Amino acid sequence: MGAAPWTLAALMLSGCTKIGPDFVPPTSPVPAQWRETDSTLHAPATAMQGRWWQAFGDPVLSALIEIALRNNNGLKTAGLRVL
Repeated sequence: MGAAPWTLAALMLSGCTKIGPDFVPPTSPVPAQWRETDSTLHAPATAMQGRWWQAFGDPVLSALIEIALRNNNGLKTAGLRVL
């Protein structure tokens, strides 16, 4: 094998050593105490969020998801383990 591939590899790796001599990583100010003012972020879930696919109004999609939920033994087993 010639010296060209090794030279190319060395040049490529040497380009990854530094970004620059004057690089300073950016700083982000962080408040001493964080407070959330939007109470809607923790609002209880609505009934529609549990059945999101019904928002499409597609009876085929709804039927397929109902079949999948009814016949998904892994999901049933996981639910029983949680209970």
